[in-house]
Amino acid sequence: MASESRRLSILTAQEVDDLYALPCFTEEDRRLYFDLSPAERELVDGIFTLSVAVHLILQLGYFKAKRQFFVYRLESVTDDAEHILKRYFPTRVIAEIKPPSRSNRLDQQRTVLKLYTYRPCGAGAKKELEEKARRMAMLSAQPVFILREVLQYLSNQRIVAPGYTYLQDMVGRTVSTERLRLTRLLDRALTPELERQLQTLLEADEGMYRISLLKHEPKDFSYGELRQERERRTFFQPLFAFGQAFLTAAGLSNESVKYYASLVQFYTVYKLQRMAVPTARLYLLCFATHRYRQINDNLIESFIHLVDDYEQQAKMAAEIAAAEAMAEATGNLQAAGQVLNLFLDPAIPDSTPFSKVRQRAFSLLNAERFGQVSEYMRKIEFDKAAFEWSFYGKLHAKFKLNLRHLFANLDFSGLVDDAPLLEAVAFLQEILRHGGSPRQINSSDFPTGIIGRNVQRYMYTEAEKRKDRQLDVDRYEFVVYRLLRKALEAGNVYVGDSNEFRSFEDDLIRPERWKNKAAVLEEIDSPVLLAPIEQTLATFRAELEEEFEHLLRFVAGKTDFMNAFTHVLGRYIKQEADPRHILACVVAMGTNMGLWKMAEVSGLGHSALMTTARNFLRAETLHAANDAISNATAALSMFDQYDIGGMKHSSSDGQRIETQIPTINARHGSKYFGLKKGVSAYTLVANHVPCNARIIGTHEHESHFVFDILHNNTAEIQPERHSTDTHGSNQVNFLLLFCDGYQFAPRYRDLHKKTASLVGVRHPSHYTGSLIKPTRKIRDDLIVREWPNIQRIVASLMQKDVTQATVVRKLSSYTRQNETKKALWEMDNILRTKYLLDFIDDPALRQNVQKALNRGESYHRMRRAISYVNSGKFRVKTEAEQQIWNECSRLIANAIIYYNTLIVARVYERKSAAGDLEAVTLLQGISPVAWRNVHLIGNFDFTDGSSVVDIEALADHYQNEGFWRRSMTETEEDGPQ
Repeated sequence: MASESRRLSILTAQEVDDLYALPCFTEEDRRLYFDLSPAERELVDGIFTLSVAVHLILQLGYFKAKRQFFVYRLESVTDDAEHILKRYFPTRVIAEIKPPSRSNRLDQQRTVLKLYTYRPCGAGAKKELEEKARRMAMLSAQPVFILREVLQYLSNQRIVAPGYTYLQDMVGRTVSTERLRLTRLLDRALTPELERQLQTLLEADEGMYRISLLKHEPKDFSYGELRQERERRTFFQPLFAFGQAFLTAAGLSNESVKYYASLVQFYTVYKLQRMAVPTARLYLLCFATHRYRQINDNLIESFIHLVDDYEQQAKMAAEIAAAEAMAEATGNLQAAGQVLNLFLDPAIPDSTPFSKVRQRAFSLLNAERFGQVSEYMRKIEFDKAAFEWSFYGKLHAKFKLNLRHLFANLDFSGLVDDAPLLEAVAFLQEILRHGGSPRQINSSDFPTGIIGRNVQRYMYTEAEKRKDRQLDVDRYEFVVYRLLRKALEAGNVYVGDSNEFRSFEDDLIRPERWKNKAAVLEEIDSPVLLAPIEQTLATFRAELEEEFEHLLRFVAGKTDFMNAFTHVLGRYIKQEADPRHILACVVAMGTNMGLWKMAEVSGLGHSALMTTARNFLRAETLHAANDAISNATAALSMFDQYDIGGMKHSSSDGQRIETQIPTINARHGSKYFGLKKGVSAYTLVANHVPCNARIIGTHEHESHFVFDILHNNTAEIQPERHSTDTHGSNQVNFLLLFCDGYQFAPRYRDLHKKTASLVGVRHPSHYTGSLIKPTRKIRDDLIVREWPNIQRIVASLMQKDVTQATVVRKLSSYTRQNETKKALWEMDNILRTKYLLDFIDDPALRQNVQKALNRGESYHRMRRAISYVNSGKFRVKTEAEQQIWNECSRLIANAIIYYNTLIVARVYERKSAAGDLEAVTLLQGISPVAWRNVHLIGNFDFTDGSSVVDIEALADHYQNEGFWRRSMTETEEDGPQ
């Protein structure tokens, strides 16, 4: 057994208590958990001893609440026992209840297990558990991920969870064993040359450590930034070639590679140098592999962005030129009229030579203007396409500088359908990689299969004979770039060594693993994937036919979220986090103030804040801290009162945030940023609580992240229905969320357009006379035929071995279609039809969807108020820092929401106990997303003062009728008083 000091710290004390501590019931909880079903009542009625009966009811209630058994003293459960006596034995008193004997307690546990078909975690179950943990460690090396998957497995298998220390030790053993397995394999596989290259990463080069230089990300799309990124790619290439093959052969998932790589981001060079050499090599190899793929993503994104930017420049120039030509032609109409009058002028004899008439005409209207005015009068439109292509010729120097070095260094692959494009790509790359120029090559040698009819006339020089025409090489080069951009975005062409732009097949579970499909699906345990597709379709058919600062300290004390801030070195470091510095860093980043300014206004040292931020504030620790507060909010009596339509109804939406410092993921958006750039903070909100969030680019479609943000939500708040606006819908989200156990309920801007694509069980002619009719019959045969492929795709998403947003983007693309994608879309159409019929028929559903979306907007207003410094703009250099600052803002918002909910909950409990139904109804309508009662501006004092907010005393004020009436006249936005 590992010693206490060597055990992994996985859960916070509050999270451990939530799992294993004796339940602390409210009166409402007691009514719920001590309510006996007929089978439970039969068991109790069969007992003739009062004490044994009461203890059985206690064990039944506690087991229903936590799936655990408890040994307790009677005085610690007095309130629960009193409730049971009053409810089931009203003539008896608590003095009659005696402690249960050990044999009675064990008998009761066996009875409860049999009743609920659970089993204890014996030797056999523990062996299964170890094996499950080992498989999960190969998917992700994060201890909290392994523990959560293990707990989910215990729940699915109906096994009583063993003690937390056992799970700690098991996860610790699993993580250590997996790391040891990998380091031993790596030791055997590394050559002396590769060892030297890994060691080079930790050596200084001109005063800077090589690894520090290689961590840098490009700030923008300038040539200088991208050239440095390309040089970093060249450095990593040999390590990647080895790492890709080794890590795949070792069975390491992409998620684990990413996790080990992230440790290199957080460890200083000093700590990496003093780490065990095999472990440091593993981390560095994963970093090199992941960073190489990330660099390829950055280069491809840059290529796409620059090509698109040049296209937009050409279109804008053509629009301006067309407008100028129109204005000029209109201005010359008067002169053109005078020219026409020459034919009617009696002063000009018929014998006058035409040359003299023409000379006089040119004196009225310049010769070069005649063609322009003639085309205008004949209503011939300005040829914008011709102007665009001529403009590309002017841009040649720019894309020669900015695009060629990106294009030449990437390896593109694709489908057979794209063979002409790939042939042209390979032809140009061969020239550029050998230092040549396309202009030096005979134009007749260029593969011209990619030149479409619509652009052919712009690709060649004019000549009397067709055979004498010459290919414009500069324009041809841009045709290749433009077609390649479109193919990359559509997923028809891909780069194998990347994360975002690799082939769709690479995103799925590997074929050798998918051969054991039954075991994979069993492990995922998704009812939709496990059920025969014919059964699911039969259900669909039946349903379709049937329908057609002090606050932070206070919250920390209540939620233990500070325990989530573990040191980057974990259990191997003895340094404790200083709560003052943690809170100061959270406020500094969450308000966009920054550490320098926070040091000034708080009196804390800047170096101490920097050290704390580097060691303790990481994306995973902030995420865990947010989860701790979210879970604490969910445990309050008021939380369930915020349900919409009797269920947890969440929503997700993006909030635009301007970036003051250029970053690779920032994009222009004139609607939100004017001429500047920005990103989007995409947030999941359920019952007012921001449960999960991530930063995405404003150029990325929000619908690609809906499944991602729900599936990767680690808070205990698990929504049942989820809403988005139109931007959250696509061709696959209904199906993906359905498979993951969610109801998708988007709000469509143009509902009438969506009703035009309904599907039905029968041919549309069957629905003659119906107000709303399907446009076609569903294709069951297609779905049944492609179901094994659909299972593999959805299973891959649920295994968390791929970036879900990337896969969803590829699935929802209209450009590349095949039978599997059509089948996916067909199932999505069925689910969308079911939803739309409900949406049209049910006013309550429409109101609930709007209510859920309104809550997301309320959170956005709160977050904007919190991050008030610097006008809410990000002032960080990387996407990772943006994520950390956004998580800090979410943490502050979560703390305020918890504080407000706690006050409302305490008042609610008092009003409920007093039977004041009018007050209860009013409280259910009060939003905790309010901040006027919180001071966000001023100097900050993070010392642990003696003053503590007395919530109970505060809630007692509302018992005073006058105070209650006055408070209810305030606006809802004022929040709790």
